Amino acid sequence: MNLLLRRVHENGLLRAATLLALAWAVGCSSSKTGGASIDAGSGADARSAKHDAGASHLKDASDARGREVDASDASRAHDAPGDAGVDTGPPAVRRVGRFDLGMPTMPTAEWSGSSMEARFSGTAASVQLGGSGNYFAVVVDGTVGPVLETNGGSSYPVATGLSGGEHDVLVFRRDEAFDNPTQFLGFTFPDGGALLPPPVAPAHRIELIGDSISAGYGDECANVSTPFSSATENEYIAYGALTARALAADLHVVAWSGKGMYQNVDGTQTDTMPILWQRTIPTDATSVWNPAQWIPDAVVINLGTNDYNAPGADPSTSYQAAYLQFVTTLRGAYPEAYIFCAMGPLLGGTPLANALAAVNNVIAARHTAGDMQIGLVQFATQMCNADGTGCGCQYHPDATTHQAMATVLEAKIRSTLGW
Repeated sequence: MNLLLRRVHENGLLRAATLLALAWAVGCSSSKTGGASIDAGSGADARSAKHDAGASHLKDASDARGREVDASDASRAHDAPGDAGVDTGPPAVRRVGRFDLGMPTMPTAEWSGSSMEARFSGTAASVQLGGSGNYFAVVVDGTVGPVLETNGGSSYPVATGLSGGEHDVLVFRRDEAFDNPTQFLGFTFPDGGALLPPPVAPAHRIELIGDSISAGYGDECANVSTPFSSATENEYIAYGALTARALAADLHVVAWSGKGMYQNVDGTQTDTMPILWQRTIPTDATSVWNPAQWIPDAVVINLGTNDYNAPGADPSTSYQAAYLQFVTTLRGAYPEAYIFCAMGPLLGGTPLANALAAVNNVIAARHTAGDMQIGLVQFATQMCNADGTGCGCQYHPDATTHQAMATVLEAKIRSTLGW
């Protein structure tokens, strides 16, 4: 198996002057202290009215989340029976992901899939982003447009020549945590358009915790020997994002290439994913995420590939102990979420057998402790073609494999939770 590349970048937050005329966002955000924050993806009180039987075990979103709700919050309460799916709240930008509000006018995020979306009237829109060298999927009215790469500027056109009327826009970070933070500053409308109440938040939430597989590393490479670059990494077409869209769920991706549960691919045991999971900004060790701000309905863990590809002896005993400790931590943070322990598709042979045995032991231990909200989902081991096609960079899943994984995960979640 290949060793995963790990690029190290400086963690420099943009200290630009406050931009004028922005449509300031409200969103799923956190200060570095992990204190109370605004959650535009969930809102004041509103989850229970929309849940079907498969999600009936979930609590109402209000007091259980321990956060403030701003008056301009894009609330799930707006998606109430009889409103025909139209959000009646005030104009706002909805953010999805872990955001640092240490500088309130510069909401900052770094994890893959961090995004903001808005509904607007008009024929054109531009997005305000801070930072450089990051890549974004831009989706306007459901159509994916050209990739947006930040270059240190402040404003980037994302829609032009639209027909008059209402439109939806999504700006979604494709690249992963080691590519430095992004400031998500809002939208402007150069033709005199206006921000409208945001699209209604989905009824479900998924948190995905993983490594390069879950970050979409190299999924746009033509074959295994294509050199990796951030431009070849596209979280928007990775299995987590595909699954979330198929299930109409918001998604938080907490994934970093080369990281493991017990040890990383280089054999180190520092900054493993259970440590990084605790951070809002993963490259900042002082940044603390408060998990009470955003409670997922389902958690998907896909870790083990790097543990078993690290140099040295079989890590199963330590891997199993670290895994059990982590799912116990997750259960404390998310008492009613279902935890899906995923495996694959890069491991095979003895490493796969050992990793599966360890994970099944963890699941059995949790069941013995009375926690039945945890189970296994396995992805088939991928097979690259002799010429290196059929896989992405350095034997990582390509777009086709990610779609196959999403099909498996979607079916598992539907059958387990009734979504």
